Amino acid sequence: MDIVMKKIIPILGGILLLLGACNSLDVRITGAISGLDGTVKLLSEIPGKRGFVVLAQQEANGGNFQFRTEQLVLPAQVWIDFRGKKIIELIIDSRKETRIEGNVDSLDHLQITGSLLMTKYKEVLRTLDEKFKPDSEGYSEKIVAISQKETLTRDDEVKLGILQSARQRLIGRRADYVKQLIGKNPTQELSLFLLKTELADSLNAQKKLFATLAIHNKESSIYKVLENQLR
Repeated sequence: MDIVMKKIIPILGGILLLLGACNSLDVRITGAISGLDGTVKLLSEIPGKRGFVVLAQQEANGGNFQFRTEQLVLPAQVWIDFRGKKIIELIIDSRKETRIEGNVDSLDHLQITGSLLMTKYKEVLRTLDEKFKPDSEGYSEKIVAISQKETLTRDDEVKLGILQSARQRLIGRRADYVKQLIGKNPTQELSLFLLKTELADSLNAQKKLFATLAIHNKESSIYKVLENQLR
């Protein structure tokens, strides 16, 4: 083998490795969640398939896990299932690595890094909860307390009706706020996730707003899932 060929082969090898890395479809999700022992599964909705699909599963070792999947076109929504419950909801927008850390008994305070969309999504939800969270007014707790009585007095029935109406108004105001937010951001992929999660109880609203969106990437998992659901 001449000197020229000896120089070219390593260069070609490096180029092929680089191309392989660029074309990799692997999505990586790793975690260290204390108290999470046993089988954990990575779930998602796949366009054209019913229900939730198991993309990967493994035994968590001391709360540590690492998922890899090639079945997602980003951005996408996934869930981590533990003991048959979808305990962690994630938005994935990077193939590098999405990292989750925390405690299984404090899922509301998990640290999630590697997904800019997830960070923005949590910020919006925090704002919504501050403005329109029904439980912040104690409506749900009071409704449950009255409903659990063996017999309801006339006064109980009146109070229950007032509480239910007030709670429903707050939920309606939250939905209206989300609709306005999506309407002002028709090109943002974050709008797809808000449309899917926050307006899940209003199919007509979802259809109308989805028709107004101008998302550039129409091949993503989240876009295709919504497109199929809202036909």
